[in-house]
Amino acid sequence: MLEEILSIKPAFTDKRGLIYNVLGHPIEHVAVIVTHRGAVRGNHVHEREIQYCYILRGRVRCEAVAVHPATPGANAREVQDARSGDLIITPPGVAHKRTYLAATIEIALYTVPRLQMENEDTFPFEV
Repeated sequence: MLEEILSIKPAFTDKRGLIYNVLGHPIEHVAVIVTHRGAVRGNHVHEREIQYCYILRGRVRCEAVAVHPATPGANAREVQDARSGDLIITPPGVAHKRTYLAATIEIALYTVPRLQMENEDTFPFEV
């Protein structure tokens, strides 16, 4: 699998509600992304960073291709759908494109700082 999609289940439940443990890895940047139905994002690859996207609401078609020769499954392509409650994990060297099948709110978490608009670890790649 190029991108892993995990369905996050509650780790704790009581009369107050639920707790979901989404991620237990070091993160350098967090963004909230709001996207309209039919929009396309991505079409790029990250050389060093791992990108995690947790879908709070919506549905996303995830297309990926391994572009770095050292990436397991190099040149392989895959298409998967993610929905509310799913965590999408995109490793370095995997180009990715997202087509939003519904209005979507997601939390994007990155292992490399991204404080400027142009990220030196992100390179265009048409998926």
